[in-house]
Amino acid sequence: MAIRTGSELIVHTTLCKVMQPDRWMKCQDIYKDANANVIFKTYLGVEHSTNLATHQKLLEIVKSALTNQEYLTK
Repeated sequence: MAIRTGSELIVHTTLCKVMQPDRWMKCQDIYKDANANVIFKTYLGVEHSTNLATHQKLLEIVKSALTNQEYLTK
């Protein structure tokens, strides 16, 4: 059995060991249970890094939030 780092142990015991789809679904449940105003999106081929398409989508979301008060209060 491999020795786990502190943060890895916390993630595995708090959420779960399997990243996709188990941990991802658990994270979504936590946000939804907190009534967070979020939209979850998984980009195929993007792992622990991002790409231009991801950056552009994030920029679009932030610009929309900054210019649309209704978006912020949903």
